[in-house]
Amino acid sequence: MSSQTVLLAMLAAIVGGLALWSVLGPQAPVSRITATNVEFQMVTGEWKYQSPDGQQVIESYRWDPATLIVPRGSRVTLKIYGVNGSLHTLSIEAFQVKAEVKRGEITTVQFVAAQAGIFPIVCLNHPDFEHKGPMIGYLVVQ
Repeated sequence: MSSQTVLLAMLAAIVGGLALWSVLGPQAPVSRITATNVEFQMVTGEWKYQSPDGQQVIESYRWDPATLIVPRGSRVTLKIYGVNGSLHTLSIEAFQVKAEVKRGEITTVQFVAAQAGIFPIVCLNHPDFEHKGPMIGYLVVQ
């Protein structure tokens, strides 16, 4: 038997052994998202633009941060400080959350993010362009 044949046989045995080990060998543990307590500090924000001639003023409100990401099953606490605007009515319909955020005050809401998905965080006072909105953020539950 030539040395090339022996080398090829050894290489085939190594590759076959590795393939068999990858199928039958130890498996990596499955990661699981576990319920946790998650807290976010948020503020209400306002962008205001006035045209150079002063004839047009555009206002837009927002949540900051605008996107929150949490594990499914988490107990979520939002502490929202009202910076701009006199009143913002926060709604996260999927989790039956509704609260009033007033200027100069901190509003705290708590809920369990029981289902996965992307859910809007809406201000009912600024739901569309006609009402200086939309003032919308997103809760991403993974």
